[in-house]
Amino acid sequence: MKARFFYSAAILIFFGAMYLLTKALDLMNRPSNRAVIGGISIVLALFILVPSAFAWAWHHHVTPHGNPTVKISEKQEDRSNADRTDTHA
Repeated sequence: MKARFFYSAAILIFFGAMYLLTKALDLMNRPSNRAVIGGISIVLALFILVPSAFAWAWHHHVTPHGNPTVKISEKQEDRSNADRTDTHA
């Protein structure tokens, strides 16, 4: 399930970035100064947002968010190690 999420997110991010990049290049091709600045700002935003979106998707791919984190004290850890017996004699 996590692999499907990551691959789906990666495909959506990639094609969304390609769409925005073509729109930015179209804006930069117009004769207006405001359009050129808008296109450049979209390209700069893509340089920041696309890697962070991939990092977010990868983080959710490799991090188990469904399981709560259990805190084990040092005393409990020592007790569980003492309960084990060595069967490799």
